[in-house]
Amino acid sequence: AIVGYLTIIDWRLGLASAVIVAVVVYMLEKKIWLSVGTIVAGSLLVLAIDVALHEILQPHQQLRIQAFINPFIDPQGAGWNVIQAQTAISSGGVFGKGFLQGTQTQLRFLPEQWTDFIFCVIAEEFGLVGAGFVIIILMLMFLRLLNLAIGLKDPFSQMVIVGIVGILFTHVLINLGSSMGIIPVIGVPLPFMSYGGSSFLINSIMLATCLNLYLRQKDMSHFS
Repeated sequence: AIVGYLTIIDWRLGLASAVIVAVVVYMLEKKIWLSVGTIVAGSLLVLAIDVALHEILQPHQQLRIQAFINPFIDPQGAGWNVIQAQTAISSGGVFGKGFLQGTQTQLRFLPEQWTDFIFCVIAEEFGLVGAGFVIIILMLMFLRLLNLAIGLKDPFSQMVIVGIVGILFTHVLINLGSSMGIIPVIGVPLPFMSYGGSSFLINSIMLATCLNLYLRQKDMSHFS
């Protein structure tokens, strides 16, 4: 809760979302939601959202939410990213415009195209086929990790892998949702696709942790 609060007030809403998902996964594992505390937690959540919208969020964050509802309210400012992202995705068609042939990307209309809006670049240059291929690969990775978790006997190891899948899936969901205009743009990289050494390093460490837990139990089963 403390980490989530600090990341929210530090404007890093994407990281805060990932932290919240990890906490929810832990609570589900411990079956806390089945207790009476569910009602209290739900009430506090509603109160926290109301306070965040009116007291905690900075003016630029409030404007970002308004631009999400209607990006044309500020087409040259807060709504610019959403408009250009949707234009890039819709103009790609089925097979795209070709590698390095996207107008929104090559003419620099699309901002942050190598990080937050990398999916828009893929959709414009490689179309629905390329964008769908990326989504399928990511979903297959998540399913494979969940399959590894199911095969483990240690509840803690299962919880760790499920939590990591939850964090990565949340990043994918937020990134794709922001690119398509489904949710407000909060600046979350697409795992293993967006440019950035720190993001790639952390994601690789999380994957390595999942594999280590699986191999460690496999070795223990072999010697037992």
